[in-house]
Amino acid sequence: MRRRIMLIFGLMLLVLVGVSLIFDDFGHHETSETSIEHMSKVLIDQLETLNTLVSQNGPLLSPEEIRDYQVAEHFHEEALKMYELGDYNNSIRYSLKAMEYYKKILEKRTFQEQEEPLHVDVVRLRDIINRDTLYFLSVKNVIQIGKESGIDVSKLEALYNETVKAYTIVLEDIEFERWEKLSEDWQYAVEKRIQLDNELRKTLDELLKARAEDFVPLVLERYSQLLEIGNKTIQEAKRRGLDTSRAEYLFNLANTSYLKIKELAAEKRWEEAVEAIKRNQALFFEMRREIITLLKSMEG
Repeated sequence: MRRRIMLIFGLMLLVLVGVSLIFDDFGHHETSETSIEHMSKVLIDQLETLNTLVSQNGPLLSPEEIRDYQVAEHFHEEALKMYELGDYNNSIRYSLKAMEYYKKILEKRTFQEQEEPLHVDVVRLRDIINRDTLYFLSVKNVIQIGKESGIDVSKLEALYNETVKAYTIVLEDIEFERWEKLSEDWQYAVEKRIQLDNELRKTLDELLKARAEDFVPLVLERYSQLLEIGNKTIQEAKRRGLDTSRAEYLFNLANTSYLKIKELAAEKRWEEAVEAIKRNQALFFEMRREIITLLKSMEG
């Protein structure tokens, strides 16, 4: 049970708080860089899929769509850049931002029928579906934990079943070479996947609140580790004569936030602690990014 709870916490952190604090799937109190790198790559691949879907279904029709697409492309490029630099946490952060805008276009857009059938890269499509198998297993775990926690997951479970069925139909289209149906069925599958993502976020938020007493101490432990590394890095950078003003500024802000969250946890004000964690996630991301920059400067 504990192992599966830790898996769910990892998903919560990805969807709600960020993945700088992902826990490995063995339930140990150590961050898994391999898992973070893998998740970063998975999200990059999903961005490529969303970009292709938007691009292949006719021109952008309104100024709002054009703006959304430009913002999505900006975050997409940043996600790729961070991935190439090995900064997987920020790559994930930018990927999630890009997805929001790609999905916004897909959710609002009326796709025009095309005279010629859409050409789909079948090999790439099958690969995407296979990779999503892990995602579906994670959703299934969330559903089970939700039931055990007394949370209503009926809508999430229904969307899960509908999405899996939609993916199965796409695979059948490929297997039986039903090319005339493939484009339409894949579009429907992606739309169901988006709906499933949205419902998953809501469920994870409820789970986060329901299990805040377990979740908050784990986050505090990760923050404590990050602050310890940050302090040592800043002191060493100062010793080498590097400019640490921004890093120190962010460190002080993050440390103040950490102490506040710790105080709330000590008083067992769990929901307030969770909200404080969510409010300050960007601050800890930025501090971590600045520390990484200092470390790279010292390596140079």
